[in-house]
Amino acid sequence: MRALITTAILAAFATPAIADDANLAAATTVLAQIQKDDAKLKAYCEMQALLIKADAAIEKKDQAQAKALNSEAAAKSDALGDDFDKVTSLDVDIDPSSDDGKKYFEAWEALEKSCVKSGA
Repeated sequence: MRALITTAILAAFATPAIADDANLAAATTVLAQIQKDDAKLKAYCEMQALLIKADAAIEKKDQAQAKALNSEAAAKSDALGDDFDKVTSLDVDIDPSSDDGKKYFEAWEALEKSCVKSGA
Protein backbone atom coordinates (compact mmCIF):
# COMPACT_ATOMS: atom_id res chain seq x y z
CA MET A 1 0.00 0.00 0.00
CA ARG A 2 2.73 2.44 0.94
CA ALA A 3 4.54 1.61 -2.28
CA LEU A 4 1.52 2.75 -4.21
CA ILE A 5 1.45 6.02 -2.31
CA THR A 6 5.15 6.51 -2.96
CA THR A 7 4.92 5.79 -6.63
CA ALA A 8 1.87 7.99 -7.06
CA ILE A 9 3.53 10.95 -5.41
CA LEU A 10 6.99 10.45 -6.86
CA ALA A 11 5.67 9.66 -10.34
CA ALA A 12 4.27 13.16 -10.46
CA PHE A 13 7.85 14.44 -10.37
CA ALA A 14 9.47 11.76 -12.51
CA THR A 15 9.67 11.64 -16.26
CA PRO A 16 7.90 8.69 -17.88
CA ALA A 17 9.99 5.77 -19.05
CA ILE A 18 9.20 2.85 -21.29
CA ALA A 19 9.03 -0.26 -19.14
CA ASP A 20 10.80 -2.89 -21.18
CA ASP A 21 12.14 -6.19 -19.84
CA ALA A 22 15.62 -4.75 -19.18
CA ASN A 23 14.20 -1.81 -17.23
CA LEU A 24 11.98 -4.09 -15.17
CA ALA A 25 14.85 -6.46 -14.40
CA ALA A 26 17.03 -3.53 -13.36
CA ALA A 27 14.19 -2.12 -11.26
CA THR A 28 13.67 -5.34 -9.33
CA THR A 29 17.42 -5.47 -8.72
CA VAL A 30 17.40 -1.91 -7.34
CA LEU A 31 14.50 -2.72 -5.03
CA ALA A 32 16.25 -5.87 -3.78
CA GLN A 33 19.44 -3.87 -3.14
CA ILE A 34 17.51 -1.33 -1.06
CA GLN A 35 15.94 -4.19 0.88
CA LYS A 36 19.38 -5.63 1.72
CA ASP A 37 21.09 -2.33 2.61
CA ASP A 38 20.18 -1.33 6.18
CA ALA A 39 20.79 2.40 5.64
CA LYS A 40 18.79 2.52 2.41
CA LEU A 41 16.03 0.39 3.88
CA LYS A 42 15.79 2.78 6.82
CA ALA A 43 15.63 5.79 4.46
CA TYR A 44 12.98 4.07 2.34
CA CYS A 45 10.83 3.14 5.35
CA GLU A 46 11.14 6.64 6.80
CA MET A 47 10.18 8.09 3.42
CA GLN A 48 7.10 5.88 3.34
CA ALA A 49 6.07 6.97 6.83
CA LEU A 50 6.43 10.61 5.81
CA LEU A 51 4.32 10.04 2.69
CA ILE A 52 1.57 8.43 4.74
CA LYS A 53 1.58 11.43 7.06
CA ALA A 54 1.51 13.75 4.04
CA ASP A 55 -1.47 11.88 2.65
CA ALA A 56 -3.26 12.28 5.99
CA ALA A 57 -2.44 15.99 5.98
CA ILE A 58 -3.94 16.31 2.50
CA GLU A 59 -7.11 14.60 3.68
CA LYS A 60 -7.27 17.12 6.53
CA LYS A 61 -6.72 19.88 3.97
CA ASP A 62 -3.50 20.94 5.68
CA GLN A 63 -1.55 21.80 2.55
CA ALA A 64 1.34 23.41 4.42
CA GLN A 65 1.94 20.29 6.50
CA ALA A 66 1.57 18.06 3.44
CA LYS A 67 4.10 20.13 1.53
CA ALA A 68 6.60 20.02 4.41
CA LEU A 69 6.21 16.25 4.78
CA ASN A 70 6.56 15.72 1.03
CA SER A 71 9.76 17.77 1.07
CA GLU A 72 11.17 15.59 3.84
CA ALA A 73 10.13 12.48 1.90
CA ALA A 74 11.83 13.80 -1.23
CA ALA A 75 15.06 14.20 0.74
CA LYS A 76 14.81 10.57 1.84
CA SER A 77 14.15 9.57 -1.76
CA ASP A 78 17.27 11.45 -2.84
CA ALA A 79 19.26 9.36 -0.35
CA LEU A 80 18.14 6.25 -2.23
CA GLY A 81 19.82 7.46 -5.41
CA ASP A 82 19.02 8.09 -9.04
CA ASP A 83 18.27 4.44 -9.72
CA PHE A 84 15.40 4.56 -7.22
CA ASP A 85 13.97 7.60 -9.01
CA LYS A 86 14.09 5.67 -12.28
CA VAL A 87 12.30 2.74 -10.65
CA THR A 88 9.43 4.92 -9.43
CA SER A 89 8.94 6.36 -12.90
CA LEU A 90 8.28 2.90 -14.37
CA ASP A 91 4.95 2.27 -12.66
CA VAL A 92 2.98 4.21 -15.24
CA ASP A 93 4.20 1.98 -18.05
CA ILE A 94 3.89 -1.46 -16.47
CA ASP A 95 1.18 -3.99 -17.17
CA PRO A 96 0.60 -5.45 -13.69
CA SER A 97 -0.88 -8.62 -15.18
CA SER A 98 2.24 -9.41 -17.25
CA ASP A 99 4.87 -11.78 -15.84
CA ASP A 100 7.44 -8.98 -15.61
CA GLY A 101 4.86 -6.65 -14.09
CA LYS A 102 4.01 -9.21 -11.44
CA LYS A 103 7.69 -9.63 -10.56
CA TYR A 104 8.10 -5.88 -10.35
CA PHE A 105 5.18 -5.39 -7.99
CA GLU A 106 6.22 -8.43 -5.95
CA ALA A 107 9.60 -6.74 -5.45
CA TRP A 108 7.80 -3.65 -4.12
CA GLU A 109 5.74 -5.81 -1.76
CA ALA A 110 8.88 -7.53 -0.47
CA LEU A 111 10.42 -4.13 0.21
CA GLU A 112 7.27 -3.06 2.06
CA LYS A 113 7.33 -6.20 4.18
CA SER A 114 10.94 -5.42 5.08
CA CYS A 115 9.77 -2.12 6.57
CA VAL A 116 7.23 -3.94 8.68
CA LYS A 117 9.81 -6.51 9.81
CA SER A 118 12.37 -3.85 10.65
CA GLY A 119 9.80 -1.94 12.68
CA ALA A 120 10.31 1.19 10.63
